Amino acid sequence: MEKQIQFDRKYAKADLLECIYEDEAKVRFFQDVGRNASARFMELRVSGNPVPSTFQTNMPNPTEEYKKGCYYFLQSFSKAVAEFQTRAAQIKDSGFCEECEWRIVLQGRRDALTPHVEFRKGQFGQTPFIKIPLGLKNPSDSPLRRIVVGPGIHKEDIKHSVQLLLQKHGIQVSGHDTDGGVEVATSIIPYRS
Repeated sequence: MEKQIQFDRKYAKADLLECIYEDEAKVRFFQDVGRNASARFMELRVSGNPVPSTFQTNMPNPTEEYKKGCYYFLQSFSKAVAEFQTRAAQIKDSGFCEECEWRIVLQGRRDALTPHVEFRKGQFGQTPFIKIPLGLKNPSDSPLRRIVVGPGIHKEDIKHSVQLLLQKHGIQVSGHDTDGGVEVATSIIPYRS
């Protein structure tokens, strides 16, 4: 599926990430972010890369060693924050583990993303979004095989709407996943209002 994501532009890219549901995996995730930041800090310290002359600290008359420590810490911390912001989208409550969800995470500089922002009417007013082409139309290389409409009052109507939407976009719809099209099914989970 990763090769299907067709949004990789200068200063903006999309990644496909599998959700993390288990508590032990979540703990490992946060430990990894911390370990990666620590390792980056140590690599910078060992490398002895020079501190840019424009780098300033609030410490009056700081030593060169102090400036290096601050600079290396900020460098490793900023990368840890970027890693966390990207990968935090993977964290999901264990109650949803049956979904086996994957998420597309789009990140980039604001000026790189702004030209691609569109708006739709949402429940809370205008909702911004960015279209990410997924290359799902060709059944031979599309990973899309099945869509399950969640519990709801009108799930058969929603199922029909999803089928029409797929057809509108040139995606073949099937009654089952063996004939190359996309199966649209309804959830067997009962709906409670």
